[in-house]
Amino acid sequence: MTLASFCDLIGITGMSFFVATVMQNKNMVTFVQTLLSLLIAFGSGIFVTRDFVHPVMQTIASIFSPIWLVKTAEIVVTVSEMTEDHQRTVGMHQFIMVLIGLAYYALRLGVFYYRSRYRDL
Repeated sequence: MTLASFCDLIGITGMSFFVATVMQNKNMVTFVQTLLSLLIAFGSGIFVTRDFVHPVMQTIASIFSPIWLVKTAEIVVTVSEMTEDHQRTVGMHQFIMVLIGLAYYALRLGVFYYRSRYRDL
């Protein structure tokens, strides 16, 4: 679970840096971060169990990394013995979390590069 939490952290920081890069007003960053964090927390099943969350909301939340951490935690908590299939699923969830984080970092760098290159136009 420690490795899964670290992978989740990569996704969360990537999303935070991306939002901070896109929104240049400090108050707007705070507003969007609060709104996104509540959306992610409720959509991924952090505040309530995933059984209560509508599948469409879970699909929307799947572009953020916390839902994959929740799914990993559900596997770790519910199974009595980690089989090879469970380990593969947990590894896939961790890989998805890292990919989500890298995608947000890439988007951030793309926006940053675009702004720095075309600032004078």
